Amino acid sequence: MLAMYGYRVVVCEAHEHPGGAAHGFERKVKGVGTFRFDSGPSLFSGMSAPSANPLRQVLDSVGEAPEWLPYDRWKMYLPGDKLFDVGSGDAAAFGRELARVSGDAAEADIFNRLCAANAPLGELIAAVPPIALRADVGAAQTLLPYFGKMDPLSGLSMVMSGISPSAPFSDVLKAGRVPESSLTGWFFDFLAFALQGLPASATQAAGVSFMMREFFAPGAVMDYPKGGSGALVDALLRAVEKRGGELRLRTRVEGLTVDNAGRCIGVGLKGGEHLDARVAVLCNVDVWNTASTLLPEEWRPKVKGSALDVVGDAQTPLDCGSASTASLDGLDLASLGVHHITAADLRAPIDARDNLVFISIPSALDNTAAPEGYACISGMLGEKVFSAASSW
Repeated sequence: MLAMYGYRVVVCEAHEHPGGAAHGFERKVKGVGTFRFDSGPSLFSGMSAPSANPLRQVLDSVGEAPEWLPYDRWKMYLPGDKLFDVGSGDAAAFGRELARVSGDAAEADIFNRLCAANAPLGELIAAVPPIALRADVGAAQTLLPYFGKMDPLSGLSMVMSGISPSAPFSDVLKAGRVPESSLTGWFFDFLAFALQGLPASATQAAGVSFMMREFFAPGAVMDYPKGGSGALVDALLRAVEKRGGELRLRTRVEGLTVDNAGRCIGVGLKGGEHLDARVAVLCNVDVWNTASTLLPEEWRPKVKGSALDVVGDAQTPLDCGSASTASLDGLDLASLGVHHITAADLRAPIDARDNLVFISIPSALDNTAAPEGYACISGMLGEKVFSAASSW
């Protein structure tokens, strides 16, 4: 976006691939062909058609995008050999599936109450796209075109229910009178964890509320970028480079340079090189390393009370829960579908160690991911991402 507005952009990437946690990589097998793997996110929504998804809006703005492959369901495997068929685009059908899997007809009513409680917040978030938000004196002018789309009754309903966009999504669950023991409660605790790595009690309501609204909108689908997450990174990179910007791979930033007024004016690189920033430095490093490693030592005590005040704060966990092991023997990987999640214990905390397994088989959707007759499997196991190739 900065490149589109005429700024000269330099992206410093320590890795040998662009994209950070979202990069992709390939492996060639002699006599077989090339396999492509994702290192991070593989589930996207609101991408194959214009939507309120901020990433879609950025791609629309810069005029670049990968090809999107839509689908409308994934599978969850619950204790007791229960198969939970999670479909998008039909809220009523999802309520019926909750009732079927749980064996409790009341689950559909619980889900409907949650939808009603979430609706005011979801509508307000969707009315003002994040790409239009700003924190300077031009905010009113930027937001003006969207005021007419805001429903004042939605705002009043949200205030009356005590729900705040910055509060945890567990407040929305409480407003919908969703029992913690219900399958509905468990699923949306899982959804918060899948989105941000934290349970609903520690995940901001705005993100989960927006996802819930988008996921159950009539006809909504999920999307996978053909070519994997690396193709999405390539689209963003094209938007930078075609406007004169530059990507530097294997370029590790070891420190931020701050002037006497507290303004970040550049970065120091491994090897001693320094890059001056004429306008600003955007830091995409996690807040823990930014505050304790990149920020000059004399400035670290001065960030107390700011977004960087996380060092030693027990309320800001450094990592999230992980997964367990999976067996893939004897499965028809071509017909399974792209996403699979298993849960060992619905009564355990959603982020309990060895409770959840996330499996992605992109080759079930994308024929560029593996040679014909083979499949790619990616997942999260034991705090590490794993990748595998298999014939079927």
